[in-house]
This record gives sequence, structure tokens and C-alpha cells, in this order.
Amino acid sequence: AGLAGGEVVTPVLYVLDVVPSGKGYPYELTSILPLSGYPIDFVSADIDDDTVVETFVLTDAGQLDLLEVGVSIRRPIGSFDLQGTPTAIAIAQIEGGLDPNDPLEIVIGFDAPPRIDVYRVDRSFATEGLAGGGGFLFGRYVFELALSRSLSETPVDVVASDALDAGDDGEVYIGASGDGGPSINIGDYDSVEVPACFFADLDENGFVGGFDLAIMLGTWGPCSNCAADINGDG
Repeated sequence: AGLAGGEVVTPVLYVLDVVPSGKGYPYELTSILPLSGYPIDFVSADIDDDTVVETFVLTDAGQLDLLEVGVSIRRPIGSFDLQGTPTAIAIAQIEGGLDPNDPLEIVIGFDAPPRIDVYRVDRSFATEGLAGGGGFLFGRYVFELALSRSLSETPVDVVASDALDAGDDGEVYIGASGDGGPSINIGDYDSVEVPACFFADLDENGFVGGFDLAIMLGTWGPCSNCAADINGDG
């Protein structure tokens, strides 16, 4: 990423732990994790409820880096090319419900051209699979592209709020800096009812995507009266 005193400078993420003591709570450097580029923004959450925190880092290389940070596990998982210039990231349980197993949404802002993408990750089914419908496979997680929306100004920050009631939806707050000065746009993240998919929606989540393909591949071969046998040939 650059040179300093003739040595290659590698972008990294420092992980600091709070160490209790009699003189307050000083921080101790416990891990140094490599990144694909210089960090622009990051967000952390335990997306699969395994007590290991996943950290998503946007870098100036146009990559989304995924790292796991737990008590005994601290490691980079991989990088994904975002096909754009990322500017900001947020994570929340935006779409409806108070069930902790409901999906989380990851909101990413972009420049050139300005837009936001919203990816959905299902915490109750974080396993190996193939992504579809504009999604991607990231480590053992499958992310589905739920929304992509063009903006009139480059988002310099995004904040997502959790849904507060069952059946309700959260909101996405977009901070922008245009010719007229800073501005904040507030947009609802709405759920849209779609016709039931009687055959291909194998996980019954309302759309056909990577999880359905993973279920089909997992039951590949002869089967009797199985849901993945879409054409009913056995």
C-alpha cells in the first residue's frame, strides 16, 4: 500500500482488549489483522450468534474485508470485490420482527455513481452455499442483495436502525455532502409482498436465491418425495 523508510507498509486492523486494573480500564493490543487496503469504514456484529464477532471493513481497494474476532479466534476470512468505490457501511436488523434469528441487513454506500446496496444475511442458516440474485458467497456466509438504489449525492455516512416492532421495518439514514452543504436523507426500508414460490423457494423465505440452490445441491441425486425435486422425476 506504500513505502515508509524503504519498508512496505501493510494496512492492518488493530484489535484492542479492555484490561481491568486498579487504575481504570487500559487497553491492550492483542491482535493485528491484515487488510486488503487502507480502511474507510467498519462495523461489527455477531451475525450468527456463535459468540464470535464478525467485523466488516471497507477498504480503499474497493474491497469488503471480513474478519472474525472472538476470545480464541481472531483471523481474516477473506475479501470481496464490491464493484465500486465504497464510502460507508452500517448493519442492523432492519426488516421486520423481534426474533433474534431474523436476518440482518448490511447497508453499503458508494461513490461514482452514488448509490446504496442492502445485503441480507440469514443468521439462522449461515453455512456453505452458493449466492444468487446479485448476492455473493463470503467464507461460510451467503449474502443476498435485497436492494440497490441510486442517489443524487455521494453518501458520506450511513446509519441503519433496527425494527422496533414485529412486522415493522427499520430505516436507513444517509448523510451526504452536496453542492448546497451537508444533508441527511431518511429512507424507509420497506418489505414488499411477492407471490408465493410453490416449487423453487425451498427454504420458504419468500424469494429464490442461494440458500435454495444450496438445499438442492445438498440433496443432489435420487430422492423420493423430497422438496428439492422440483420437476418431480424422483
